[in-house]
Amino acid sequence: MAVSARLEVFLNRKGIAYDMIPHDEVQTFDVAVSGAGVSQDDVVRATLLIDLKGVVMAVHGFHTAIDADAVSDLIGRRMQLLTARQADRLFADCESGFHPPIGGAYDVPVIVDAPVLRFSQAYMASGSSNSLIRMDGRALRLALAGAKSGKIGIVDQAQDIGTAHAEDITLEEVALRLQKL
Repeated sequence: MAVSARLEVFLNRKGIAYDMIPHDEVQTFDVAVSGAGVSQDDVVRATLLIDLKGVVMAVHGFHTAIDADAVSDLIGRRMQLLTARQADRLFADCESGFHPPIGGAYDVPVIVDAPVLRFSQAYMASGSSNSLIRMDGRALRLALAGAKSGKIGIVDQAQDIGTAHAEDITLEEVALRLQKL
């Protein structure tokens, strides 16, 4: 499997150019990114959220996590994470855990962490455990057209904060993290 069927139809219908980046078959998206030899700073991922009104896809950078309070402020809804099993049912044409961050292909509303829209290129899940998709920044913005955007990502706590991303953390984010603890 190279690219999920629904994603391929969506990208072709919109005339959005992309390249396939093959890699060894792996068990998780994180391992795929590491094994493909691409810069993690150029990787986007999807986090699926749900409430009583339905599912929303949050698209963000590889090294970020979703700030639930920021999402609530942006869309006026209190969301929670969709379970892996529910996500796999929604993305039936994809391998488990390899959900493309292009909600339009699956009729899922999308919110985007604003920095993603400034990427000059992006790598993402293709729906398959043996390939990634690469798009230039313009193609990514076309694929995400119509999505709401805002600052919804925070640096992932699992990442080493001693890296260059440390200066991206605001005092409010540090206070929020401490409060959640």
